[in-house]
Amino acid sequence: MKKRIFSFILAALMCMSLCAGACAAGGGPDLKEAAWKVALNLSDAADSIVSVDGKLSGKVTGTGYEDSFNVYLTNGDAAFADGTLASSATFKVIASASQTYLASIAAAVPDVGVYCGSGELTEIGRYDEAPDDAFCDFSTAMAMHLAALGDDLLGAQESDGALAYELAGDDLHDFIMTCFPELVGDCELDWSQITAQMTMDPDGESAEFELSSPSLAEAILNSLPDVQSVENCALDLEIEVKVLHEDDTDYEGYYVTEDIMNGLADEDTQIVEVGGKAPEGTSLKDAIWSLCEEDWAEAAETESAKDALRAQMNGQAPAEEEAAPVEEPGE
Repeated sequence: MKKRIFSFILAALMCMSLCAGACAAGGGPDLKEAAWKVALNLSDAADSIVSVDGKLSGKVTGTGYEDSFNVYLTNGDAAFADGTLASSATFKVIASASQTYLASIAAAVPDVGVYCGSGELTEIGRYDEAPDDAFCDFSTAMAMHLAALGDDLLGAQESDGALAYELAGDDLHDFIMTCFPELVGDCELDWSQITAQMTMDPDGESAEFELSSPSLAEAILNSLPDVQSVENCALDLEIEVKVLHEDDTDYEGYYVTEDIMNGLADEDTQIVEVGGKAPEGTSLKDAIWSLCEEDWAEAAETESAKDALRAQMNGQAPAEEEAAPVEEPGE
């Protein structure tokens, strides 16, 4: 079941393999002009997608435990002129000897409703309203970002056939929230201390980004409850933004219909009529915490019990107070 849903989300909704950039060193057009071309195409695009593949890793230490993580990430959004929208995020979290797979999916089909599911996707509900921020206007935001690159407002330089630059602070926050908001979820991060090394290859119809940010990985893992220190952190993402055309061979793979959503239903997955507003989907923090919460809480309780026993051994435990005598009625 999980494998089939996982394949659906990757192949049918969002994730697509990154194609080689058309602006290879030697013979390619000026990259900043190409960035402007993609920006203008996106600003006028009726249909477009953004897709993300990546990995986060690191080691965390807390009260009584150490855990090493490998988290495989995918995310994507699609927007169409007729109002059809789709969004998905998947997280495969591997910690120590355990692993979990969680996903969230949302699709708005005109004149039909909003489909949303999260967790293990055993149930997908049909609602009247999407959750807050389920669908974002990524086309406008990415067009502005590419225009800034084209005008050299972000300090990008051509390097090995790509534009290389650094994002930090609010610029990085806005980029992540445009491409992959589920990555940071409700984490309270000090963006002024976070940077990412970026490269981009534009080809006129699309732009492929590579993002590397150990500091963002460190900040995300530090935001988990009871984490005292982190080390060996890494985050690497491959991001593609693409203008779609109806005659593209992959167009239908991103276009969501009622039949596609209902086709998910089988003995393990149910489509249920719910109505109202859909709940929020899965975030990276949700995925990690769902795997670790029980073991980490047990480790913390064990350490607390050890501390109490050590205190008794050292004669530091407070003396037990004698219970006050109970007066009988009438005394």
